[in-house]
Amino acid sequence: MIFYLTLFIIFIALYKWAELRESKWLLFFAILVPSLFEGLRDDIVGQDMLGYGSQWFDYMDETECIWDMFSFAQTPEYAYHLIIYLSKLILPDIHLYMTICALIKMSMVTLFAYRMRYQISTVLFMFSYYCFFYVTSFSMMRQGVAVAICIYSLYYFYNENILKFLICVLVSYLFHNSAILMLLLIPLYLMRNFKYKYAVILGSIFLIITSVEILFEYVLLLPIFKSDMMDLYMDSGVPSAKTNILISLAFIAYAIYLRGFGEDDSNEKSYIILVTSAMTLMFLVLSSYIEVAFRMSYYMFITSVLFVLMAIYENERLRPSFFIVFLSLFALHFYIESKHGLYGALDYSSDILGITFI
Repeated sequence: MIFYLTLFIIFIALYKWAELRESKWLLFFAILVPSLFEGLRDDIVGQDMLGYGSQWFDYMDETECIWDMFSFAQTPEYAYHLIIYLSKLILPDIHLYMTICALIKMSMVTLFAYRMRYQISTVLFMFSYYCFFYVTSFSMMRQGVAVAICIYSLYYFYNENILKFLICVLVSYLFHNSAILMLLLIPLYLMRNFKYKYAVILGSIFLIITSVEILFEYVLLLPIFKSDMMDLYMDSGVPSAKTNILISLAFIAYAIYLRGFGEDDSNEKSYIILVTSAMTLMFLVLSSYIEVAFRMSYYMFITSVLFVLMAIYENERLRPSFFIVFLSLFALHFYIESKHGLYGALDYSSDILGITFI
């Protein structure tokens, strides 16, 4: 854990240096360094590497053409398979494809932070990403890329550039089909001036939770689920992610605070924070019935993080206090995840970099 936290501090310092100097070269360096630490790790770091990583990489030996690669992809995650296929054509070493995926992720996250540097505390944002997604993505190979692209799409969502937002969501969908859930932000945003928006949205969430067993029979027919694995999805629940729930509840409390004590222009932010945090909680509750709902919660969660950070940044008087609370929540999350092994990535090692941490 200390090893990773030390890396996070170094990575964030590199980014902040680039931001303060407004240097493209330093920004590239801030992207490259964490990408290399991820991409050049040993291919046993991350519990899903043996499945979605090395196994799929080895399968490319059997593909005679690009069409064989597409036929192997039983879900619409063609972009992920294409990266593996092209990487192996260039260099028959799994670390090239791992590094390319890492570069995509860190480019999206870092450029998003840089473009939002006048609206949020980029230090808090980068810290939240590193604590919540960076090491976890060593395991969730496909979805890690999708989440990073969706984070970047929020720049366009915030600036109401819906076309570019949709393009980003489409690209992320081609890495992991769960990214289609980002489209929920459009009706949520359109409802912002609706008089009974809270009753409709929160009532719908309550109805979904209380009718979960009936709804599953229909939900499992959606394209985000593999048709040949429906039996595995049923009764595949996981224990509740307590720190995820804690953070979402804290965000809801902050939204309520903004409604009561914030400035007039904070009402829209409080609305987005409240409904996306409530939807995050909904998916986390549903995860006790079906495991995939846990990772579906990420998309509403990253949206709530952005709007919380913007609200904190605008409150100069209480900014230091909220800064500490936000930092503590994500540090606690990383600590708890470390106690549970960080999805097989707790013990970092890299023969290429000459690092062994066991």
